[in-house]
Amino acid sequence: MTSRRVRAAGERQTVPEKGNRNRAGFPLAVVIPHFGDPELTRACVASIQKSDLRGTRIYVVDGTLAGDLPFRPHRVVCVDAGGAEGFAARCSLAAEVAFVDGAENVMFLNNDAVAAPETPGQLVSFSRETGAGVVAPVVLRLGAPGTVESAGIDFDRLTGRVTQSHCGRPYAGIRFEYRFVEAVAATCMLVTSEAARTSGLFDPALSFYFEDVDFCLRARSKGVRIAVLKEARVWHAGAASFRSARPADRPYLVTKHHLEVCRRHGRPLPRVLHMAREAHIIALNAAYFALREGPSPVSLGAVIRGAKGHFGGCSDSSWTENKV
Repeated sequence: MTSRRVRAAGERQTVPEKGNRNRAGFPLAVVIPHFGDPELTRACVASIQKSDLRGTRIYVVDGTLAGDLPFRPHRVVCVDAGGAEGFAARCSLAAEVAFVDGAENVMFLNNDAVAAPETPGQLVSFSRETGAGVVAPVVLRLGAPGTVESAGIDFDRLTGRVTQSHCGRPYAGIRFEYRFVEAVAATCMLVTSEAARTSGLFDPALSFYFEDVDFCLRARSKGVRIAVLKEARVWHAGAASFRSARPADRPYLVTKHHLEVCRRHGRPLPRVLHMAREAHIIALNAAYFALREGPSPVSLGAVIRGAKGHFGGCSDSSWTENKV
């Protein structure tokens, strides 16, 4: 297994021009951030090793590199994140390594997801044929393989509401072969080197959740086309890599980052209406977690603290260091 070290967390990620790459190009690097159960990572890596796209390389990014991750090292580069915390920072750092190595495209893949063998090749081919800079498969629920988790993300710039397209519907009911969208889930997304040079990568300040929406909206503002391809599929266990977190972590981060993405990309409004939109977002998140996890003072308190963290300009690391 090859081990690589990347630059320190928080430093600006840059994608090199073609003439500044280290080696001859290869079609695809699959970046898998390792969190939680190593068995999830092994299954994820195994699904990519079955890919029919020749020249695919796998980059597993881990924060400690302590011990051997439980998979065979064939075509795997293990990247030491150098202390980078969070999905966004680790993925961006590993993508930078891959682009320097000569990757023409990077496919981000959650370690609690598995891809169909043909998915990497389908995404690369579609991007080449259409010029789309970001392409995603349809994400299906691992526990209910015929049910859609996401077929793109819709962002209402007026209200700030974010919805997963086709969520909960049967895969067989999808009527499009492909469609261009505002955003796609980072559960699995392909980004071309050109799109990364144009738009940058994930913002490490959005450690978990909404880093994908922020990236896609930023890319769209720079003319990058974003698409979902029906025939490409991955199956996602659903937050399995985040199960070791404290109960309050998810509602805190989701609320804080939702407000931040709306601040960056929402439609400009008069102050009173802007404050009403923020209150609407806080209420949406409180209702979401109450319905999903049951009414809980822990979740409600975390939503409120997430809002305070956004308004107070707190970093995600300050929440992690001050456990609640």
